Amino acid sequence: MSRWKIPATWKWTTAEKIADIVAGGTPPSKDPTNFARNGISWITPADLTGYVHAYIGRGKRCLSEKGLAASSARVLPVGTVLFTSRAPIGYCAIAENPIATNQGFKNLVLKNDIQPEYVRHYLLASKAYAESISSGTTFKELSSTRMKNFDIPVAPTGEQRRIVEKIDALQDRSRKAREALSEVGPLLEQFRQSLLAAAFRGDLTADWRAQNPNVEPASELLKRIRKERRQKWEEAELAKYEAKGKQPPKGWQEKYKEPDPVDESELPELPAGSLALGIAV
Repeated sequence: MSRWKIPATWKWTTAEKIADIVAGGTPPSKDPTNFARNGISWITPADLTGYVHAYIGRGKRCLSEKGLAASSARVLPVGTVLFTSRAPIGYCAIAENPIATNQGFKNLVLKNDIQPEYVRHYLLASKAYAESISSGTTFKELSSTRMKNFDIPVAPTGEQRRIVEKIDALQDRSRKAREALSEVGPLLEQFRQSLLAAAFRGDLTADWRAQNPNVEPASELLKRIRKERRQKWEEAELAKYEAKGKQPPKGWQEKYKEPDPVDESELPELPAGSLALGIAV
């Protein structure tokens, strides 16, 4: 079966034709002697949860020789593609040393001229397909038969390597882009604060002030605002007396309270620094 059209020099095949499909196993967990601190590397799907590296050498636990013998697991060679077949389906890594797995895997011990990195990338991209051909009631599982008949497009060996190199390069670029984007938020906030500081220190309008030397200075603006404020207060007070039919008493204007003058020595310092955009702050 062909899942899609491939180049003429490629060929659709099945997993069992390019690899031996080997499952794993778990020894009785009630016997602690089945496990050893520095025993045989043993992987479970949990060890691949959130695991992003291509290769894996050991998991959370190791089997003892006794534990290996008490289970259906077997030691797999370096380069074996470890593919989770249940709980969940679709995690994938490559054995970087002799390793065993539990029954949650269908492992591909590849034959000559098949690059494990190529197969790993393909299987990771085929997670949804693997789930679609799995079965089960409590949870889905990809059976050994389904895994053996799993469709795989095989490219020439040299092209397999080039594909892997290309994917790795693009993924590295994607990773760097994500890292750069994660820094954008803090940088935008820093820019916003710096921009506000520059704006309210007059830095952003220095050129405009130079081109408009006769503009009303802020000191005169404040005087005018104070004068207009007092004028509005007096108009409001006179309106109150008129509404009551009374004449304003002598010295009524003295009740007006002037706002406190600004003491520049009490003003906070603006943060200092600089931005690559050329705005000094």
